[in-house]
Amino acid sequence: MKWLWTVLEKKAWSVSIKTKIMLAAVGLVYASIGLGIWGIVRFFALDSAQWAFCFAGYPVLISWAAVFLYTSNHEFTGRL
Repeated sequence: MKWLWTVLEKKAWSVSIKTKIMLAAVGLVYASIGLGIWGIVRFFALDSAQWAFCFAGYPVLISWAAVFLYTSNHEFTGRL
């Protein structure tokens, strides 16, 4: 997350755009991790597609909380 933060910090975009990109990127990473875990678990149990949505969806909600906590401690510089 820190690497993405430093890349976005160098851009001349507004803070709200940087935060939205951060939310989307971290959400995609967490969702792909959740789908990867479901891909392993589905061989043993929980092989329906509904479980795939659960394993991919809940980490996205957790990622929003993680980005909120990270942005609370590390503010973007620039205009709103």
